[in-house]
Amino acid sequence: MKKSWLAGFALTAGLACTAFMGEEVSAKVIWDGAEISAGQTGKLAFNKDTKIYKKNADGTFTSMVSKKGSFWRVYGQQTSVTGTIYNMSGGYRVQASPLTTYKQVPTYIQDQVKMTVTKRTQLVEELDKVWASIYYVELNGLSNSTLERQINQYLKSVAMQAQTDYLQLKKEREMEIRAYQGWNRVSYEEANEIVPSRSLFLDMSLDYNSKGYITIGIKEDSYGGGAHGYGYYRAVSYNLATAKQVTLNDFIKTPAQRAKFNQYVLQRMINANKSIPSSYLVDEYAGVNAETPFYLRDEGIVLVYNPYELGSYASGIRELYVPFSGFQ
Repeated sequence: MKKSWLAGFALTAGLACTAFMGEEVSAKVIWDGAEISAGQTGKLAFNKDTKIYKKNADGTFTSMVSKKGSFWRVYGQQTSVTGTIYNMSGGYRVQASPLTTYKQVPTYIQDQVKMTVTKRTQLVEELDKVWASIYYVELNGLSNSTLERQINQYLKSVAMQAQTDYLQLKKEREMEIRAYQGWNRVSYEEANEIVPSRSLFLDMSLDYNSKGYITIGIKEDSYGGGAHGYGYYRAVSYNLATAKQVTLNDFIKTPAQRAKFNQYVLQRMINANKSIPSSYLVDEYAGVNAETPFYLRDEGIVLVYNPYELGSYASGIRELYVPFSGFQ
């Protein structure tokens, strides 16, 4: 999955398109330091060299030694008269004993592996100098149906609001055409050619899905007349273990961490300005807060600054990576 997009589609002559650039998003779901695969229910660590067995199709058995310190994926277990048997990768099995340590993969982590994301259409309309492309995503497969419903309702509401905003843009343009007709005594067709177009584009994507967290990115680009359109990024992130939405405050938990975080960000902005002058208006930086847009990575947080946020419109959308090691 790639978090990259182009929003703003050659809207009108003289209207600059807004480009959103991102990094590769890993499709891997990580838990307890390892990738989790479909159907995996646990992880088995071997405390000593241990012989494991596999039954072949002809009824014979194959054995091998799993070395101390090795880990195996577990795809279920069963109980026999001798105890619990773990079914591992490659068809191998081993009986539970002090020679092994078993960890159950939490349900919400298993959900991340099997979760599906469906793109839905709210509105696609292309009229003469007025058009819209509004999409949202729908998540399916979470065991916590209440959380899944809350997330999907919110994402749907964002798309519905975008549709309302677009209809308002259409209405305002129609009023502007009528006013232009009255002022200049021209036909509707002539006024329609003069009055600037209106457009709105909305798209969403799953920008992070690992370690018990998900981030849904929301990208919008609109043009309501004037010198240029406006594109921006925002996101919502959720902790699947707690079934709650998270903000930066959930990761920056102490005053000391906040001071380190803000100092790290400030230094990154200063360094960015050395490469591209005025990328960030560092004198206006007052630190991050719960409203600062961000998305998650396995080892850190990516802050997103939209046009006019600590920069000019020409600065565009900027991303600034902060590793957890930089402040925790």
